[in-house]
Amino acid sequence: MEMPTQMCLPVKSCKAVKCCCGKVCKGARGLKMHQRSCRVTDDLEDELQQQMIEALNDDNHGDNTDPVNPEISHLNTQENFPDLKRGIKLPKSLLQWSTANDFFKLTFLNHPITPDNLNNNINTMVTVVYNYFSGNFGHVDNNSSVEFERKYQTFSTKDLKKVLKKLKLENGSILEIKFVAKKLRILLNKSNNTELHNSDSHASADIDHDNLI
Repeated sequence: MEMPTQMCLPVKSCKAVKCCCGKVCKGARGLKMHQRSCRVTDDLEDELQQQMIEALNDDNHGDNTDPVNPEISHLNTQENFPDLKRGIKLPKSLLQWSTANDFFKLTFLNHPITPDNLNNNINTMVTVVYNYFSGNFGHVDNNSSVEFERKYQTFSTKDLKKVLKKLKLENGSILEIKFVAKKLRILLNKSNNTELHNSDSHASADIDHDNLI
């Protein structure tokens, strides 16, 4: 009697995938099943759909109104810059990037980019990406410079060199690397100016001013 062979799923299909609500699912299929009842995903899709409807209404309203002066209308369009959002933190490991990539692939299956409404589709894509990273990794702290100043206020030039080297090797925060490099540069400039002043003072003291008169 021949025994039926048991089907084994590939390892990649069981890879953990994190939803935007924070729940870790087993593979893409598990994420898709979870998102059917996920309130966060439903709220996000409702918000994106509402934004798309509002954008379509704005486009239709703009198409129906004929500008009196095309040049003035063109200038006004250029001056309507989008509001800047808070900076977001990005993943630091390959696993986190892979999880984010899997999430985006599944999400954009429901919101494919089409040439019919390209601008709104791109805005939707940007919103999904921004909300994912801000929700999972947080925002960049605007008061980070104050925290760095307190952290490194007693560090010497030698200590700052070690910290800077370590931050670069470990792919540390760009803001922290810039702060340490700037502080180190300031201390080195002060040290060079002090040494130059002392050398000038010693040279002046060695001169016999009586013989020069």
